[in-house]
Amino acid sequence: MLSAVIFLSSCGRNDTATSETKSDTSSPTTSETTVETSPSETSSVTTEGFDPSQITVTEAPDGTDFPVSGDMKDAHDELAEEFRKLPGVVNVQKRSHYDDSQYVLFFEMPVDHKDLAKGTFLQRVYVKYRGKDAPNMCTIGGYNLYYGMYDGDFYNEAEPLFSEKYGCNLIEPEYRFDGNSRPDGFSSDKADYWEYLTCEQASEDFHEIIESLKTFFSGKWCIEGMSKGGEFTAYQLGRHPEDADLFIAECAMLKIGQNSPGLCDYIYTTAGDDRYGKEKAKRYRELLFEFQLEMLKHEDEFLDQYWKNATEMYGLQFSSSFTKEILYECTVFDLVHIFQYDSEDMPDGDYYEMIEQALALKDSTTDWEKRKFRDKSFEVMENLYGPWHYAYLEKDVVPSGDELNLYSYMFQSYREDGYYAYDFSYFRDALKKEGSDVSLYITEEMEPEVFGYRITDEHKELFSYNPDVLNTRIGAVERTKKPLIIVNGLSDIFQVSEMKESDNPNVHIFNLPASFHDEVSLDFLSEEQFKEYDEVVRSALDI
Repeated sequence: MLSAVIFLSSCGRNDTATSETKSDTSSPTTSETTVETSPSETSSVTTEGFDPSQITVTEAPDGTDFPVSGDMKDAHDELAEEFRKLPGVVNVQKRSHYDDSQYVLFFEMPVDHKDLAKGTFLQRVYVKYRGKDAPNMCTIGGYNLYYGMYDGDFYNEAEPLFSEKYGCNLIEPEYRFDGNSRPDGFSSDKADYWEYLTCEQASEDFHEIIESLKTFFSGKWCIEGMSKGGEFTAYQLGRHPEDADLFIAECAMLKIGQNSPGLCDYIYTTAGDDRYGKEKAKRYRELLFEFQLEMLKHEDEFLDQYWKNATEMYGLQFSSSFTKEILYECTVFDLVHIFQYDSEDMPDGDYYEMIEQALALKDSTTDWEKRKFRDKSFEVMENLYGPWHYAYLEKDVVPSGDELNLYSYMFQSYREDGYYAYDFSYFRDALKKEGSDVSLYITEEMEPEVFGYRITDEHKELFSYNPDVLNTRIGAVERTKKPLIIVNGLSDIFQVSEMKESDNPNVHIFNLPASFHDEVSLDFLSEEQFKEYDEVVRSALDI
């Protein structure tokens, strides 16, 4: 389902797996389990799927006691036993077909770092081992694990170029309350635990994990993140600069706040110029805008069927505020994500060609042709962005990590991470200019609240936007004394919120004019840019 990939990638990595996740079909139960980590040490862990009796993690599990991901089993080689001794680690697992260098560490982490009485949960950390004294790359994805596992199920994933090139131990902690790193009872339709899904709490998670691993790994440290992870890299730099010797933020929307403006101005004026050339980019922008207007003109005809597809065919649930009109018009607006990636070369086809095919049917007269136009238009909408990006749960399904990740992203954006403004003025002005009598359901007065309609009413009542995270990110860039590398893709839809320049000599910014959201890694740097990049890395990591 490509739409889910685009959604997660809008503030996360583009290499998110597209395979379906498997949910635990047993009923979740909240229990406090004592896990014996050594003959003399015990710890209290609250998590999903635990048997409420003592278990010894140094014995191979039978598949029901300790949470096992896929065909993972407890690891008992020499390195696993060393990892098991680290502060906070309660178990070490690996998959049978893995080589001897890849592990998953389970850390016992406080739900609330300010009040340990609130209980704990198990946080997964993927480690690819290269050497005790090798440099260390801690990559922050912002969601569930990317390297080696996806919601408990492993898949083949290429290693980041950075850790491979510089011979780093690759370390990726799962973001709190994402994937399987969440306390029992955490769900999208309850208020339990959500007050602890904050950047501050996540920062303390990563700090404790890094501090623990530093007792074993002696090499220098780099913290790296892309998109949402890049935002958090800057945040971690602001809160715990001692955690690493080098920080790298890629396609990071460091300046995005609540209802950040500028997205539409970019999309409808210059988007794609550096990538496709001005003439082709202008044609693409006009093609997108024409299609969006046609979808709004046909809203009365298409609305009910689009909602039925979302709620019945796909089984999606939305917050009570997110009406069918809001779903439809938001999807039409968010087709601007066509400029997030190279839409000429997507796995399911060229999006611009798909739009052209739909528009070729817009003047259809027979009922059959009209249905064909509707179906082709829905194909464009559902492939390019789709209703999944606004849903918080699928009906009658035990929440899996993927479903919770979607809502967790929306919740975090609404509360702290920030989000772009919805601006329908371009459509209103164009419809008025054409003399159309079409009026949008979303009024100008509603626009500042549109993103918040994704959040449940209970969560909106309990939690409001906190600008401290935005200020911490910006302050970290302005004041850092540690080297910070920022890589921006200037053909990306989110370039409007990236930091493209800095007066701080410790900040090294590499702007890539023709690069989209997923094109900010080493192989997209020019030869001159890479030379500077390489010098900063080798100096910071002593390699």
